[in-house]
Amino acid sequence: MLGHEAEQIRAAVDLGRAEVVIAEGWEEGQAASLRTGVRAAGDAEAAVVLLGDQPRPTPGAVDRVLAARGDAPAVRARYGGKPGHPVVLEHRLFSELLRLRGDMGARDVLAHRVKEVEMDAEQTDVDTREQLEEMRR
Repeated sequence: MLGHEAEQIRAAVDLGRAEVVIAEGWEEGQAASLRTGVRAAGDAEAAVVLLGDQPRPTPGAVDRVLAARGDAPAVRARYGGKPGHPVVLEHRLFSELLRLRGDMGARDVLAHRVKEVEMDAEQTDVDTREQLEEMRR
């Protein structure tokens, strides 16, 4: 999913076979992106959420949160005791996620209803060009 500077990103980045979805209203914040992703997921059993500023999920992280699915409406990775991504959101949460507004993620929707899976490594968050260059080294 793309939002800010979507066309420049499309032109500069090889997205392979990925289906690009544009988050209209991205200026609103995280809720607009979540709503766009949920709509794009349609009737899927679940959606996996990864963040663009965390470009290198730990090896197997998606597999581990997917494997932990069960009765919980959501499963999220945890790094050193702190919640992180990826997050699996079951279809039964989609209607609640579509009602989110503003610059907030699904934290309130997930409160007390999320199963967490501890990961073995740290999660890398890249917010500046310097951090990106450091990660590339």
